[in-house]
Amino acid sequence: HTFPDLPYVYDALEPFILCQVIEFHRKKHYQTCVNALNAAVQRERIALQQEAGDLPCAGRINYSPLWKHLAPAQSEGKGAGSALAAGLRKDAFDMTSGSAYAFTLKELNTATAGTQRSSWGWL
Repeated sequence: HTFPDLPYVYDALEPFILCQVIEFHRKKHYQTCVNALNAAVQRERIALQQEAGDLPCAGRINYSPLWKHLAPAQSEGKGAGSALAAGLRKDAFDMTSGSAYAFTLKELNTATAGTQRSSWGWL
């Protein structure tokens, strides 16, 4: 398993996510996850019967899509981040929660608060 490059520069998400936060999570947490997964695979100790949260690869599984789905902020003139395209997904968020942001704050955070990896909520 490899440590892929980001599709943007570290400070592209500022002011919403500080450059130091992205660097720390990638260079410390994510790299540690990749290293742990590679070590576990090499030792052949991954038991598929374990919960995904207990696997050494859980961090790798969680972080991999994160880096692709974060995007530089449109409001800062750095990209198209935080803009949800019109369509069924946006309509569903607007109809049920008021917005995608409100859904995240109210429903997704509440639903994941008691889970083992409470900071990770997948839609």
